[in-house]
Amino acid sequence: MEMKRCKKALALLLTLLITLLLVSGAIAGAVELEIEKKIIPSAGEQQPKPHSEMQDGEVYAYTRVTGDPLPSTEFTVELAAIGQQFREETVIQRRYNIVLLLDVSNSMEGTRLSNMIAAANNAAKALVGNGNKIAAVSFATYTEIERELSTKDIEFYKGSGETITSTKDKIGINLRSNRDYGGTNIQRALRAGYSILKEAYDIEADDEKAVPVIILLSDGAPTYYFNDIDSTGSVRGDGTASSASHAAYTIAQAAYYKVLMPELQFFTIPFALDPGDSDTKFANATLNPTDANISKIDGFQTQWNNAVNTVAKQYGDQMTKEYVTASYSAENSAESLSRALQSAIVHMQGYNPITETVGSDGKLTESSYLRAQYQIGKGYVLAGSTMSVLYNGTEYTFVKSGENYVYQPKNNPNSLIGKLKLRVTDSGLVEWKIPASVLPCIPSGGDAQYPVDPIVLRFKLAFDLNTPDLKPETYPTSTSCTYTFWPAQNNPHYYSGETQMQSFTATAHYATQFQLIDANKPSFSIADSKAGLASGYVPLGQASRSSTQKKTDGELEKVEIRYSNTNYAFDNFTKLTATASFRYDGKSLPTSSASGYSVTSFKDGNGTSYSDALVTGVSGSSWNNNRTITVWYDYSDGQPRRSIVFENVSFTKRTSIDVQVTIQRTGRNSSNYVYTVTQIDGKAPDKTITLDKNDSFFNYNSEKYTLPDKVSKLSYSSGFANVTASKPTNTHYTSAEVSAIYYTAQNSITVPAPCVFDKRGNTLTVVINNAVEATYTAGPNVKIAENDNGGYTITEINGGTVQIITYIKNSATVAKAVQVFAYRNGLDSATGQVTIQSNPTGAIKLKDPKKAADEVAREVGAEVTLKSTYNSEFTMVTLRNEAEVYLYFKVTKPVGNLAFTLDTSNAGLLKSAKVLQVDFRNGGGYTKLGSAIPGSVEPGEYRIKYLVEFNKPAANLKATMLRFDTMTFTWEGHDGLLAHHPDYVNQQVRVSFDTTMGH
Repeated sequence: MEMKRCKKALALLLTLLITLLLVSGAIAGAVELEIEKKIIPSAGEQQPKPHSEMQDGEVYAYTRVTGDPLPSTEFTVELAAIGQQFREETVIQRRYNIVLLLDVSNSMEGTRLSNMIAAANNAAKALVGNGNKIAAVSFATYTEIERELSTKDIEFYKGSGETITSTKDKIGINLRSNRDYGGTNIQRALRAGYSILKEAYDIEADDEKAVPVIILLSDGAPTYYFNDIDSTGSVRGDGTASSASHAAYTIAQAAYYKVLMPELQFFTIPFALDPGDSDTKFANATLNPTDANISKIDGFQTQWNNAVNTVAKQYGDQMTKEYVTASYSAENSAESLSRALQSAIVHMQGYNPITETVGSDGKLTESSYLRAQYQIGKGYVLAGSTMSVLYNGTEYTFVKSGENYVYQPKNNPNSLIGKLKLRVTDSGLVEWKIPASVLPCIPSGGDAQYPVDPIVLRFKLAFDLNTPDLKPETYPTSTSCTYTFWPAQNNPHYYSGETQMQSFTATAHYATQFQLIDANKPSFSIADSKAGLASGYVPLGQASRSSTQKKTDGELEKVEIRYSNTNYAFDNFTKLTATASFRYDGKSLPTSSASGYSVTSFKDGNGTSYSDALVTGVSGSSWNNNRTITVWYDYSDGQPRRSIVFENVSFTKRTSIDVQVTIQRTGRNSSNYVYTVTQIDGKAPDKTITLDKNDSFFNYNSEKYTLPDKVSKLSYSSGFANVTASKPTNTHYTSAEVSAIYYTAQNSITVPAPCVFDKRGNTLTVVINNAVEATYTAGPNVKIAENDNGGYTITEINGGTVQIITYIKNSATVAKAVQVFAYRNGLDSATGQVTIQSNPTGAIKLKDPKKAADEVAREVGAEVTLKSTYNSEFTMVTLRNEAEVYLYFKVTKPVGNLAFTLDTSNAGLLKSAKVLQVDFRNGGGYTKLGSAIPGSVEPGEYRIKYLVEFNKPAANLKATMLRFDTMTFTWEGHDGLLAHHPDYVNQQVRVSFDTTMGH
């Protein structure tokens, strides 16, 4: 018992000693490691992609690693990204409300003004159409609104005044005639431009809002400013010089408007700036407020803070000096200015490759970012506690704060940089998130003249030779950098396929009948076919005339009729003349009552007579002359649909009444014709009236009707005589036939079909023209979401096909866009995410000191035990001289190229050993791996079942000892060897032979 305790204590002591030796050896090895060489990627692997190779909608990201020569262990790592805009032509075109702010200050005299006018005309040609509206404001000391927002074509010329035609506004632009008013008040111009846009923005419906845009052209610095941003304030400056206050308050004015109207885009065109002018720095800062430009102005930040403090804090907190969407400078030439304006227009009409969206918490969603993840390599640490971001030529500093790195502005903070998110985890993962609004983007189609630089994150890494577990191998700074993002839905670089548009519209025909008398209501008709217009008139009084435009010769050019809150324009007219005669029954003519008046004859001048014409209005001061009479006719369901006004109607006093009579002459009777009265005043008499050939009158209903002659003397046509008979009555008045000029016009329009979206639970039913167009049910492969165009967007995944159906509904159109596309350029169809892997990486290679094989075995922690099949102290050999034994081994680190050797205490007795099965310890039992020793194994416990064959033993040999002899393996490039130790008694098995059985 005491001997066993002693052996156990010695074993523990030996184990402790070996452990101490291993630890001290590891520390010594780490300290003694040396750098063999430093690896830097070639220059060709570190270059950004040229603009000419970028494609519309592409996001390009790359990683650059540079390092100083040995003995320096530091590397500089740069993560960089850039995008390129794309244009969206297939689904829905954006409309723009654009205000041009044109500088006409004293400094614009000469070629500058002429060049600006020529360039502005080129820009206007590119902008007119697609529902875009353009306004123009000229400014110097004061502003002049040259034109409000309009869709009409516009043309500028050097001069004063304006000429307005039906299709074009010609606007004269000139310097201020009073040179005392020739300063530069850009802030006043911004106020005028915003006021124009705000009025339109307030009027437009949410689903019809156009993108508001201000394009500012100026050649100089502001020489005036207002000292209050959200009110008129006091004007400051003498009109000749600029200062930090001028620049700061002008920039703050634009920044304030960006807060009030986030959709507002600002494009500035600074041109012909004189680098020798001391005020040029204020012009550069005002028109392109980059940190580099603003840093040249002493005291800017103080004045900026003063300006921001003039507005409510809720707005001031959001104001940023980076108000400019893009700035394109130009030289003093019409060609250079036109190129700059064209670049602004291209930029304005482009879409960024990534789209920002805001969640219910008011924060940007994850899909709004480009995310870069860089895993710092083993053995490396960040050098220092700062990182920097290079943006638009300016470097910004980020300082470590816990896991995060926080932007620390020096003098003039850049709020766009403040939107970046940067952190480094404990595991050395650098994560950098760039919002879509901050990612630099080349205008759609590229723009070589105005290049855009990538945004770059820059930091330093240092290799630490004291890092635990370093081995003599190559250590890269990182495996690579992974960039991920979600591209915009219609980005053509990542989605390919065709789009089909279906417009749900109906062609409506409409017509009007009106006169140029202000008091008259026009007759208006609308129908789904031209033939239906005759019956499609709406009740009189429901339409009104909005405007009338005449040509220089007085003829009509354009008339707008308003019906049901919509204006209908007519520009092709037919001039007609209606005729009528009137009668008034009464003792005297009234002055303003239609009572007693009747229409005795009426023709519309278009080949139709109306017997239902009624007098509905009479005016005029003369007793019996110059009357104005309104006639309504063409009744439907008791409602009149048309009207004509007759002017200058005169009446004659009469004491008898003229009656229209029709007499029919039929076959002879006793040698005379038969004469019968068939109509009296257009009506058939209620009894038969027969006349003799010599009769000159007849009686009917106690009235005597006098004919103009004997019956036989009347003139008959086809057996009928139409004559005027007279009958005595009270005093009445009749008019002669009078005429009235009126106009008719017809047009056709395309109107939206009625559309209803019925969303119930997960099902959306689309009803168009009162019929079900389609039904969609949300599920794993179908997503339904409302869109910003007044409709819904449905995404359907069917096998490898993706279909996006977009319903667009507003007051102008109802349409359905169907996009069938395939994913491309790394887009993941399951997540909609794009992943870009960026390499190269720098690396350091450590020298490889040789190690003894048994030292390697100790580091790996290799152990081997041999046991009998039956887990006893011996195993019996069969008659075939075979026995089965298990070899147990374990390793604490991955090893490869395993090989084992067995022997016995009697040389020449062991014939062969064959592997039957290899198992891996899994919990309390074992799991079979295979029937051969694997090439490499991970840390764990294993056993190998061997079939051992012996040569025929001697007759007197009762047993032998089978034991493990050697184990060879490879670990991290080193050869390892674990030899048999004779003291390890449990590493051997007694093999027994029963020679009486014939062995």
